[in-house]
Amino acid sequence: MSVPISPKVSVIIPTYNRRQYLECALESVFAQTVPPDEIIVVDDGSKDGTDELIRNLSSKKYPQLVYIWQENKGAGSARNQGIRAARNPIVAFLDSDDTWYPYHIKEALDCFSVFPEAGFVLAKYKIVDLQGTANKNYIVKKYKRRDFAKKIALRISGSNYLLDTDKCLHHILLSNIGFLTSTLVINRERCPRKVFFDEMLSIGEDVDFYLQLMAYNISLIYIDTIHSKYCFHTSNSITTAMDNSMNRLQKAHLIIRQIEKKLVYCRSEMEYEAVFRELSRFYWAIADGLHEEGKYSEANKWYRLSFKLERRFATFKHCLAYRLCNKKYYGKLCRTVRCFKKKVCHLRK
Repeated sequence: MSVPISPKVSVIIPTYNRRQYLECALESVFAQTVPPDEIIVVDDGSKDGTDELIRNLSSKKYPQLVYIWQENKGAGSARNQGIRAARNPIVAFLDSDDTWYPYHIKEALDCFSVFPEAGFVLAKYKIVDLQGTANKNYIVKKYKRRDFAKKIALRISGSNYLLDTDKCLHHILLSNIGFLTSTLVINRERCPRKVFFDEMLSIGEDVDFYLQLMAYNISLIYIDTIHSKYCFHTSNSITTAMDNSMNRLQKAHLIIRQIEKKLVYCRSEMEYEAVFRELSRFYWAIADGLHEEGKYSEANKWYRLSFKLERRFATFKHCLAYRLCNKKYYGKLCRTVRCFKKKVCHLRK
């Protein structure tokens, strides 16, 4: 009796100044019970000696390593570079500061055998707070998987769920479900070759990638067992990293770009309303930031945009006050109100 041949696997590891974590990530790849045939490290312009580390590792321990260097263009661009370079039909992604459990590749391949209609796999993951600095509420909100898989499963095999594509897309648009790219495995023979990470997005390019696949009606398998460790540290939190390099307004503009892209995937009134509400709140954030800087005319434009998408009294009062007062007196009114609020806060303390 002949033993079926497993399809060959390429692993793509994008990295940017993660030398201190990269070796652990690679060790978890080489500890797989079904080893990959190709490991592609895409260096997105690191300046911490990552190139030297890879040369040492490839010469001493890991001759299968393929090293690609590019100018700093972001995680989406680095992953796309890896996809273009990959020679094998199965492509697995791992961020350079995360690690896999030894059974990850094997169980993903088993899923593709059990569910021949599925094009990609995602799995449960564990959060490891390396520095003890994580905000627990933030983790729950942003990264904890919602318990939705069983409810929208078309078929179940053990802990593997073949999800209803339309319902999964719906849940992502409404709930911002927290999948982890370090558990993503795609079968390129079952997915359109033109699907890539959107390099125009600095935030949420991973979610957009899943939505692209679902928009093409590509089926997803969700594995309800832990396959990866998401290593939380101060330099890999999007919020922290962005706070260190840009102000609140710049960050809000990047988030808005990602939310606006979601409108492409909306199919129902409920989905549009959910995305519009999310957009309205970030339009408000930009308006509020401009308002604090005394840029009242520009702030009013964003307040009006926010109000068009979600009718809230807090937005309405700003629009009304700006309409009733001329620019000179509106600024004076805002400064007076701000001083009054500070005095009230001071008295309460």
